Amino acid sequence: MATTLKEICRFLDEEKLKFRVEEEKNRVLLLFDSSAYVDSEGAKTIHLGIATLEAGRAIGVFTHELYSYKEGPHSTAVLGACLYTSYTTKFVQFEWDPSDGEIRATVEFPLEDAPLTSTQLQRALRSLLAVVEEAHPLIRRAIDTGQLGLPKKEEDEPDKLGAILKLLAMVDPKALEE
Repeated sequence: MATTLKEICRFLDEEKLKFRVEEEKNRVLLLFDSSAYVDSEGAKTIHLGIATLEAGRAIGVFTHELYSYKEGPHSTAVLGACLYTSYTTKFVQFEWDPSDGEIRATVEFPLEDAPLTSTQLQRALRSLLAVVEEAHPLIRRAIDTGQLGLPKKEEDEPDKLGAILKLLAMVDPKALEE
């Protein structure tokens, strides 16, 4: 069973969320206040979109223009921060469009023959917002300074950073310097 923009809007209405429908782009846009994230205009606002994919057989929840970074001296650190965040969180992945420099966070999941539920949609929204808030200092530091500033590994924690750090060191050893 495919989902539709109409169904998504019904779920958003039930949560009393304000949104704008862009039918020609097959998406719904929302704004959320932020406590940590600051957009390019200095506002503490996160711009989100929800789109049906594959004729409604999948759904995508995404940030709109979360960051902008065209290729430059900090590219390795920026990609490392996004990769680290994707690796250490559930559901959320980061995408980078090198043509315009847009970096966005996304949650995509298939529905196939199952209906979309309000619970699924709300979890995707909450997860995306939480990751954006939590990852903002790490990603902003990478963009501004070229430094990763990854958290130190706890003794009893599995080595989540090992493969990422090795890969980044092969690409650009300077990216790991503090």
